[in-house]
Amino acid sequence: MNTSIREHNLKAAALWGSGGRAYDRISRSISSAIDHCVDRLNPTPGERMADVATGTGWASRAVARLGAKVVGIDIAGPLLDAARDIAREQNLTIEYRLADVEALPFSGGEFDGVISTFGVMFARSAAGCVGIGADLPKRWTPCDSGLGGAAKTSSPA
Repeated sequence: MNTSIREHNLKAAALWGSGGRAYDRISRSISSAIDHCVDRLNPTPGERMADVATGTGWASRAVARLGAKVVGIDIAGPLLDAARDIAREQNLTIEYRLADVEALPFSGGEFDGVISTFGVMFARSAAGCVGIGADLPKRWTPCDSGLGGAAKTSSPA
């Protein structure tokens, strides 16, 4: 049993992971929505970004190509394996971590921004996203609209 995934999400993790690398074809079919979210995020070189529910890493790759340092997070190990392989094939350096969006293992302020395309909408509560950044939920564009979301943190002036 994987302790980083909450028990009530283990079946979902197995289901999502069952497609493995083939899931990237689904990401291709929604790539215009992913591109829209990347545009909204507007990452810049050197910024640290989280891609929550990364799947096979389509969004994380797009963000990394713009020079940001990306951590892709997903509930499904086989999707992360595919994401790592594809990133390596494309000569992109991206860290991929197995984690449950409802219990993210990050401290506040670790990321300059967050992107999630069609993933966080499956969480029981957005409260788990607090682990990404202490003030981020105030700036989070929810994914439950089906449009995906992106948010950036900002330092006080």
